[in-house]
Amino acid sequence: MGELVGKSSQHIHVLQRERGTANIFLCSDGQYYGDSLGERADQVGLAERRLANK
Repeated sequence: MGELVGKSSQHIHVLQRERGTANIFLCSDGQYYGDSLGERADQVGLAERRLANK
């Protein structure tokens, strides 16, 4: 159970990080963090796979 909670927490963390990066990118009219969007999406995908593999 503790492992599932940890993986869920990590997943939420990377989702929030991706959301923040996307918001800064959009609010800056694409001037900031454009190069980080793909990396953030990859991190979300990895966290999702880890969560699915319980």
